[in-house]
Amino acid sequence: MMFTIIKAKPDVKQLEDMIIVLESYMKDPMGAASSYTGIMKERLIRDLLQCSNLALFLGYSGSNIAGTAVCFIVYSTFLAKPALNIHDLAVLPDFRKKGLGRQLLQTVETFSLSENMGRITLEVRRDNTYARNLYQQMGYQAGNPPLDFWVKPL
Repeated sequence: MMFTIIKAKPDVKQLEDMIIVLESYMKDPMGAASSYTGIMKERLIRDLLQCSNLALFLGYSGSNIAGTAVCFIVYSTFLAKPALNIHDLAVLPDFRKKGLGRQLLQTVETFSLSENMGRITLEVRRDNTYARNLYQQMGYQAGNPPLDFWVKPL
């Protein structure tokens, strides 16, 4: 299957496409969350339109949204250079296991190299075997030393 990956500007339509993919992922057992409310969607679009460190990649099959990589440019004080965090990588169920996740990751890496970034980071659930295998195949590895992801709800 052929996919087209774009680095979004972004505009409202592109952010709405991103939301379609994220909501699907949120409802998936790996996402384990409920959908966005209308107010949350409005706030997400408003905030991301103003977000200067957003790097949004969208995957399309023809004119249909199929997947997304929502990334943020951060700064690595240890490397003394920018880094890219893949905050969300998601593919709609009909397009899974067809190479889109790999293509999104390759596009993210190409972008990161072109911007002279020092590394790419991401988080992955321990029970998401498929994603972990893909990440390992693409050269990602667990942090050394191993890192835990902690959350403090506000």
